[in-house]
Amino acid sequence: MGFPVLVLTTIGARSGKERNAVLGAFPESDNAWLIIGSKSGAASNPNWLYNLARNPDRIWAQVGNRKFRANVESLQGKEREDAYARVATAAPQYGGYRDKTDREIPVLRVTPA
Repeated sequence: MGFPVLVLTTIGARSGKERNAVLGAFPESDNAWLIIGSKSGAASNPNWLYNLARNPDRIWAQVGNRKFRANVESLQGKEREDAYARVATAAPQYGGYRDKTDREIPVLRVTPA
């Protein structure tokens, strides 16, 4: 896809089972990555967002060979807009997702816990 991936492991909000989502990961620093809750521009959020909200203390991430317990922060306002713009520059398909939906597409920062 032309950019790194992050495997986000969450606990299902309803099932209680471990779930993995393979997401585009956009490095912000050595210990921070941006991920986008785009669901390819669908009208609803991806399921992994609900899992994060329900079980925020049970999140893991893997980038390359590095696997770690993770914190996930939802960006807001100008910080969110600037981060989304950086991602859309690196991976233009993300820019088009905004035109497909009326919802505000979440931008999240993943860091080691």
